[in-house]
This record gives sequence, structure tokens and C-alpha cells, in this order.
Amino acid sequence: MQYNIPTKNSALKLRKKGMSLKEIKDTLNIPKSTLSGWFKNIILTKRQSCRLHIKKYNSLKYARSKALIINQQKKQTEKDISQKEIDHLLMNMNCNEYSSLLTNLSMLYLGEGFKKTGGTGMGNTNPLILKFFIKSMEQLFSLDRKRFRYRLHLRADQNEDKLLKFWTEQLCVSRELFMKSAFDKRTVNIPTYYDYKGVCVVNCGNIAIQRKLMYLSEQYCHRVISSVG
Repeated sequence: MQYNIPTKNSALKLRKKGMSLKEIKDTLNIPKSTLSGWFKNIILTKRQSCRLHIKKYNSLKYARSKALIINQQKKQTEKDISQKEIDHLLMNMNCNEYSSLLTNLSMLYLGEGFKKTGGTGMGNTNPLILKFFIKSMEQLFSLDRKRFRYRLHLRADQNEDKLLKFWTEQLCVSRELFMKSAFDKRTVNIPTYYDYKGVCVVNCGNIAIQRKLMYLSEQYCHRVISSVG
């Protein structure tokens, strides 16, 4: 497209005032590629260059913040859809049905449970996992959590009394059921993250249950693998 001399002169004046290519493009409706050719011999002052740099920085900052908002909205939408699907699934699932609960417990045990000790138990930093383990053991095998053995494995700088209070409340058991806590001497002089609650170990002492859970989990895995494809 051909542009007349007054249009070009207007563009040059705006550029000499320190306006950006985008500002001039939006003002005069001239492509940036054309403007770049017109402006190649124009040397901006330090103040003008600084203004363009600041404007470019602010524009980039705005674009990033807008992209972040869009990305967060997308993630929230995906999360909402996933949660609705799971909620619908759980509504039609009998979580207390024996075979389902036993299989779920066995798979958790395959990943987190004791394999080489003389008893059935597991240790974890997540109270939810241990609460599921204890509740499932009570429901499936008629065991009493008050007969389990509990022990905390802590870092050197952690407060035992404070964490015993946390875990007894989480697991709904008395402090008397906890054995003496173990402290990791390797962590001396190494600060602990403020929200780390240590590892709580729960052991029901029944080796027969361990064997049952391990056999079920391993056989279940083999069946799923062999049925795929």
C-alpha cells in the first residue's frame, strides 16, 4: 500500500516524540513492517529510549499477568470437571463393600506397608493415609486401634511433645499407646520445614494379615497387567 507524504511525516513526528511502533500503528493504521522501514534512520534520545523500554516492560508484565489469570482459570475449570466426575463416581460406589475395601487396602499396603518386619503396619507423613489404614484394619479384620503400636520418627530439632499431640489427635488414640520416639541423628543442625510432622509408624503385629494383603495386591496387579490389550 502506498502512503502519501503527510502520512509518512505524521508517523515520523510521532516516532521522534518517542512513541512505540504499536502506538503509531494503532494511531495511523499503518503496518509495523512499514513503520520499521521508515524509522530505521531515526535515533531516539536517551529519554525516549527509556520511555519505550519502560512501556515494553509494562506491556510484557501485563501480558504475563493476563496469561497467568487465563491459565489459572483453565486449571480451575479442569479441576472442577474432574471433581464432578469423581463425585459422581463416589456416589455410585459402595466404599465399605468388603472386596473393594480389601483390594484398595492391599494396593495401599503394596506401596506403603511393611514387607520385611514381623507384623502388619506402615509409616507415613500423611495422617490421611494412616487414618485410612487404621479404619480399614478395624472394619475388615475387627481389630482395635487401641491395641496397635505407634511410634514417631522425628528429625533432631523437632518437638516430641508437640508432635505427639498432633498425631494422637489425628489418629484418635491416647498418648500412652506411643512408644518412645526415634530421632534421626543425621539431621542435627539441619533445619526442618515448619509443616513437617515427622513419620508416624502404625503396627498391628499380625503377620498373617501382611501376607494376605501382599498376596492379594500382587495377584491383582498380575491380573490387570495380563488383561490389558
